[in-house]
Amino acid sequence: MAHRKPTLPEKPCAHCQQPMVWRKAWRNCWDTVKYCSNACQRQANRQARREGAFDAPTEPPAPALKTQRFKRPRKVLALPK
Repeated sequence: MAHRKPTLPEKPCAHCQQPMVWRKAWRNCWDTVKYCSNACQRQANRQARREGAFDAPTEPPAPALKTQRFKRPRKVLALPK
């Protein structure tokens, strides 16, 4: 007798709209899963960047602090004459 899976929950992928079936790896985060694969997630992010969904924030970032590292002079060995 073949093993049959019970009816598993499904929901559509946010990018390709194909149904994705619950997986055991998603048991703790099924509510937050949006994409059926990493490829769909990458394509959705690329598309969002092209459309300007990830524009730069309106405030410029704080200026980075410039720290100089102290450099010691190299030791010059005296050569015997």
